[in-house]
Amino acid sequence: MDDLKLELNHTYLLRYGCTDTVSSVTILMITEKTYKVRWNGGGTESWELKRRMYSDYTLVEDISDYLAPKPEDFKFEITYKDVVEVKCHPYFVETEACPFCGGSGQIPDDKTTAGTKTCMVCGGTGIKIKKTQIFFE
Repeated sequence: MDDLKLELNHTYLLRYGCTDTVSSVTILMITEKTYKVRWNGGGTESWELKRRMYSDYTLVEDISDYLAPKPEDFKFEITYKDVVEVKCHPYFVETEACPFCGGSGQIPDDKTTAGTKTCMVCGGTGIKIKKTQIFFE
């Protein structure tokens, strides 16, 4: 079977074998022989051998674009009672992968049994806000 060619920080729908069972997974780390994946249905994380993933799963689709935050997701209102009312509506938020952790949200840590710790630059989100434009009414 052909390699899945899964990419870091992408979320995929994968079909198990010849069944109708579809799982949502996010690729957190990639090594030469393994993927670290988050199984989005239960929120668990595990290391999976690439050869097993290639033999057991087929790609349904990459759903990363559907999950990307949209500008309307960032609307918020701040009201200062009896002083002033301010309404903020960010209409453009541009992000990029965190340069420190490469977008995984994790960095190596040989002092823990897990082998990783949360990236202190992005706080584990894996993203860095590059530019935000805000309108005030």
